[in-house]
Amino acid sequence: GVAIENIVNGMNRDKVCKQLRFFISFLPFQDALHTALDMIQFEKNINRLLSSTLLYPMFLIVFSSLVLFLFTYIILPILQTMLELQNDAFVLLLTVMNRCVILFYIVFVILVFVLIRLYHKSNVNALYNILHILHLDFVIKKYTSFILSQYLYVLMEHGVSTKRSMEILQSYENKPI
Repeated sequence: GVAIENIVNGMNRDKVCKQLRFFISFLPFQDALHTALDMIQFEKNINRLLSSTLLYPMFLIVFSSLVLFLFTYIILPILQTMLELQNDAFVLLLTVMNRCVILFYIVFVILVFVLIRLYHKSNVNALYNILHILHLDFVIKKYTSFILSQYLYVLMEHGVSTKRSMEILQSYENKPI
């Protein structure tokens, strides 16, 4: 006795339901379900492509930081004792490298913590603003433009006008398009 649209509107945890609730507001249920599943598959493919593309650079960053750590804290002290280097320049170099490595790890941990904290749904726009200030928003612009074009394509494919599509996407709360 309850309409399926009312049941779907009551669900809010699953990604499919969020997409379905968005598309059901202006498309028939069958088209909304098909469109929601297509959009989720599209986003999964984009995220898989991005993660596979970023895997190698992240590996290089982690590996190079580990090599720097090993060199600074293990190899240089061993060289110092083996060669009995106690001159001021070498000790200063060792101290500076130790401090740089520590500073790198502290900044890295703080940056990861801040990015995780800002990535929560309520702070995504703040994250975008910070990346824009740092002139690192080109990736987000490309990603968002690609998502926007996909949404526009799907909406126009179902007969929604361009003006109405833009109005709909402005009211879409799940993504700050």
